[in-house]
Amino acid sequence: MRELNYKHSYRYILLFQLLSLFVLFSFSEGKALSKLFFIPLVILVVGIVNYFLNIRLIGSSRHYAIVSMIFSIGVVEIFRLNPEYGLKQMFWFVVGTMLMYATYIIIKNFDFYKKLYIYYVAGIFLLFFITLFFGEASGGAKNWVRIFGHLFQPIELIKILYIMQLATSPKGKFYIIDYRLINIILTFLYMGLLMIQRDLGSALMIFLILLAYLLIFEKKKRYFIITFTAFIIFAGLGIYLLSHVRTRFEIWLHPFDNYNSKGYQIVTALTAMSNGGFVGTGIGQGIPNIIPVNISDMIIAAIVEEMGALMGIAIIILYLVLGVDSLLRSKLIGDSNKRIMAVLIASFFIMQFFVILFGTMNIIPLTGITAPFLSYGGSSMLSSFIMLGMLESALRSSYE
Repeated sequence: MRELNYKHSYRYILLFQLLSLFVLFSFSEGKALSKLFFIPLVILVVGIVNYFLNIRLIGSSRHYAIVSMIFSIGVVEIFRLNPEYGLKQMFWFVVGTMLMYATYIIIKNFDFYKKLYIYYVAGIFLLFFITLFFGEASGGAKNWVRIFGHLFQPIELIKILYIMQLATSPKGKFYIIDYRLINIILTFLYMGLLMIQRDLGSALMIFLILLAYLLIFEKKKRYFIITFTAFIIFAGLGIYLLSHVRTRFEIWLHPFDNYNSKGYQIVTALTAMSNGGFVGTGIGQGIPNIIPVNISDMIIAAIVEEMGALMGIAIIILYLVLGVDSLLRSKLIGDSNKRIMAVLIASFFIMQFFVILFGTMNIIPLTGITAPFLSYGGSSMLSSFIMLGMLESALRSSYE
């Protein structure tokens, strides 16, 4: 397939960034205003990457263009809420872009990753061990590790290793146990460890990745049925036995009953989105600062309040185009390992976004995960770009 000319798309993205910069200048002052001068430099760096590196190295620019737009929308709101974190988010974006290219080159030119199944499993358990014994709690979940003074979420790396585990899973049996069953058992062990850490959102994402794998690549649907049934049973037991799981469901069912305490986050998010209407209050004109964790877990609510439901719909379309285009192109991949990798990563981007979107809208219990490329978070941004590099490497043949 021949790559379309996406230069016009990048021009629109640049225009959006510059207009947003003008709006931010209009209500910023003091230290916040001085920090805004760094934005044009970052825009210039990202623009150079977009025009000269992406197409020449990867062979396509469409997915990076979409990701750049998603990032631009998110960083504008982050900068409006907290300029310090806005600068950090731009830094993570640039570092993430470099990691994307490095990952792309490694996956494209070396096949050793296909033989590391047991190492992926070992790496996952090692990261869980580090988190459980050396991790720090934040927001009720013990899922942070401090490295050289900076907090890092090992679960973001675990998600990558888990996708690689499924993508490189051997065929046949390990002695008398089928590898498909081994993957299912290991997945439930991972989920159990995440429940101990009280990281319910990540446990759900691991399960959804497994479901996507079984539904798309497993011909014998009994594995899918058994896995889904086991999840329902364990979820029921979790609600009955674990107080923090039960609390999440109670808040979901009756958020306004405890709006001054447990339900405050979801109530303020719903109120903010309602306040924004279709076109929003305008950047700097809303009050999203009252929403807890507004630059990461609840950034969608902040964006919808100030940029409107129209922007919310645009974000949904961007994620769907990113995911669906990747899924359609994955049919052209001849290498089975890379095909599985591409499908699982594309599915992950779509599923994680909709899980946090539905949680923010109180359609499902709030899970406390980030929207890839949109929410603030160094760990999330870097892992998302690594997965984008893996995805683009797997899809390379479909661009030729």
